[in-house]
Amino acid sequence: MKKRKADPNNPDLHNNRGVALWFVLRNEDAINEFDRALAIEPKRPDYNFNKGNALSSMDRKDEAIVVYDKAISLSPNTSHIHNNKGVVLWLSGREDEALLEFTKAIESGQSERGYYTNKIIALEDAAKLSEVLETIEGALRIDPIDPDLLIKYLGVMGSQGRGDDGIARVVRAIRDGADRRVLCQFAHFWYTVTSHRTEEEKAVLRRFVTEQCGGERQRKVPLFAGGRDLYRSPCKWSDDGTRKTKELQETISPWLE
Repeated sequence: MKKRKADPNNPDLHNNRGVALWFVLRNEDAINEFDRALAIEPKRPDYNFNKGNALSSMDRKDEAIVVYDKAISLSPNTSHIHNNKGVVLWLSGREDEALLEFTKAIESGQSERGYYTNKIIALEDAAKLSEVLETIEGALRIDPIDPDLLIKYLGVMGSQGRGDDGIARVVRAIRDGADRRVLCQFAHFWYTVTSHRTEEEKAVLRRFVTEQCGGERQRKVPLFAGGRDLYRSPCKWSDDGTRKTKELQETISPWLE
């Protein structure tokens, strides 16, 4: 049986090759394939989007933004295109423009928690802290037990002198299954912002936080749609994580009533 030859005029073939090449970091070859696809069908937003991703991987930010703009002109309400353009703008130091793109990604009707997270990062970098809490709350509507969001929420509420309100929200999340990073941060906030705890109670929580959390927080960067997770955990955990989580839950549980 004769093997069928691939159709060189099939734009999807070139696009799919380009995606495969991009995933193995052969970005220049990927761009060549995307260009071949676009030569056949120039009005495909997905081909332009993929080319923009490859250009951004090569740190060719200005070119990537031009290509993302082309994709947006062909498909104005596609969230992941706005998101990725926002990431490149943020990496270029254009925080205000990045914020606009992250907002468009959220408002395009295909909202994901990651788009909110990217907007939060850009708001913090632009020192627009008054808008951070509203954005965090929007993200928590999508994922109410996400540990990074809950930890961020505690931090913002504490900075506004509303630590007790932040704790109440996180208590609900812990009951709903939030993970141990949230327990850790909850314990930390309980002994630092809750004035009616005794010194003995605070000392118990301080000991657990000292034992379970270590390392410095990493600066977060916005995340490409469909890309690898670039986030770092804000806490480093011991190998015996399950046992320590159980101990911490038992220590905190009387105060969740």
